[in-house]
Amino acid sequence: VVNPADIATGGSMAENYEGVLVKVENVTVTDEDLDYGQWEVTGGLIMDDLFYGYTPTLGEGFASITGCLYYGFDDFKLEPRDAGDLVNN
Repeated sequence: VVNPADIATGGSMAENYEGVLVKVENVTVTDEDLDYGQWEVTGGLIMDDLFYGYTPTLGEGFASITGCLYYGFDDFKLEPRDAGDLVNN
């Protein structure tokens, strides 16, 4: 379990967790459409659809999101693997 801001682009632990399966807890959707299937949660952490696509709503809350931390196109992104990785409040 990691702090979303720590693994977001520019976060102090982002490079350390690249390629690692991580979990963030108690996050809210802060931007539901960053284009290309990407969206953002608390702490500026970008979610992406490399393995599993999901369409969130602004303000939607999650008890937890699990995924592999991926780096691409100059950003760190959390990549949920399937619907089970997204646990709503």
